[in-house]
Amino acid sequence: MQAGIDEEFMEQEARRWLDQCYICTIGGRDGDHRLEQCPHAESCAAQEWLGQVQRRVDYIRFQCCYQCGMPQAICHGWQDREVCTWRG
Repeated sequence: MQAGIDEEFMEQEARRWLDQCYICTIGGRDGDHRLEQCPHAESCAAQEWLGQVQRRVDYIRFQCCYQCGMPQAICHGWQDREVCTWRG
């Protein structure tokens, strides 16, 4: 039961933040862009940190999408010829 609740919450949060720059949103600016396209200098540190974290994650084989790290139940990017829901 807990795993289902966690996946549901994770998907809701992911949809909420899809194409939203959390650096700008939290800073009170227009956040209608991805972190990768953020024009503000402080986003560079966030991008670097995010990249370091993503490179260190040891994804369990056949448990997630290797592009975004989301569980297979939430993203179908792990399937052959499927586009990642969260990273397109």
